[in-house]
Amino acid sequence: MNKIIKNILYLIFGEWNGVQNFVAPTVMLSMFDQHSFLNWITGVLTFQRFFLPLFVYIVVLFSVIFLCLKVLVQWNQFKADCRVSVIRDLILPFIIKLHKWLLAFLAVIMLVFIVKSGFTFTYRQSFPLFTVYYWILRVGAVALTLYIFTFMEFAIPIVKRNRSLSWAQIYFHKFILKHWKSVVPVLIVRLLWIYVSVLLFTLAIDQFQDLNDLGFFTTTGKPLELFCKNVHNIKQFLYNTVLLLGVFLFSNLLYSPIMFLVNKGLHHFKLTLKSI
Repeated sequence: MNKIIKNILYLIFGEWNGVQNFVAPTVMLSMFDQHSFLNWITGVLTFQRFFLPLFVYIVVLFSVIFLCLKVLVQWNQFKADCRVSVIRDLILPFIIKLHKWLLAFLAVIMLVFIVKSGFTFTYRQSFPLFTVYYWILRVGAVALTLYIFTFMEFAIPIVKRNRSLSWAQIYFHKFILKHWKSVVPVLIVRLLWIYVSVLLFTLAIDQFQDLNDLGFFTTTGKPLELFCKNVHNIKQFLYNTVLLLGVFLFSNLLYSPIMFLVNKGLHHFKLTLKSI
């Protein structure tokens, strides 16, 4: 039973899983009925804006838990006998560092808002703020996820040898600067393979959606879709939010076979001391 749970966690949280939802977010959102989903999101951003802080808080909390589980899965993937506590020596230091990264992300968001306000006040010009935030979120989420995956792949063997996570991070950056001529090609190849895997996943989901639009998977001829509720109270808002986060995890589960196959081809491009 314990092995089954570990395998399920690996399928959902393993390796770089989750990146595909930010590289190609329309794939995940295609599972929803577009009309009900847009009504909900539009409401949260306009006349139901009082739900927005709660939505952001839930998403940030979910992100922290999601990334911690990814680190924990990576920890269990590396087989080594050690007396290091995974909570004390890995998860807690990681959460502290993660909050520093989130603080830096919020600083960027605030800087963009200040620049936008300055342009509007001084030059009477403006730019679509939500579009800029949308791209910052996508790029930042992909960069953070891939950085954590690559860093932990390098750092976990060091932590299991009774070194601190802070020491591993310092050594990781020094290692990259010292061996950058060998590291950069490894990282480029890995990024290309990951991008190809996302493209394959997108093509597979598009084929499924074409059949689904024709009603191929139902007896009524209607497509399979998830519907967001019209929000009149906090219960309906929480239902839609949990549904969105559930689709995020379900997308990870669908992507995991492609990730597993691509990862088999990337075992020669792992960033470790032996790879340089």
